[in-house]
Amino acid sequence: MPELPEVEFYKKEAEKCLGKEIKFTNSYYPEIVNLKNSFQGKRIAKVFRYGKYLFLQIDGNCLVMHFGMTGKLICNNKE
Repeated sequence: MPELPEVEFYKKEAEKCLGKEIKFTNSYYPEIVNLKNSFQGKRIAKVFRYGKYLFLQIDGNCLVMHFGMTGKLICNNKE
């Protein structure tokens, strides 16, 4: 399970994507989490952490992440 420093690392990585358009999303469980219809084409407005939870504010919505045992966040900063 990720510890607080690891979640803080993910927060700093996500902050590099502030203001950028989300062009692609992927989920291991697309039948449960439909990220494409919810966030694709929108922009990340704010990133914050509360304990081991990471929050991404995206155009008035909020994506809440808890990385569990093997979770990860991949952010590609290419234009």
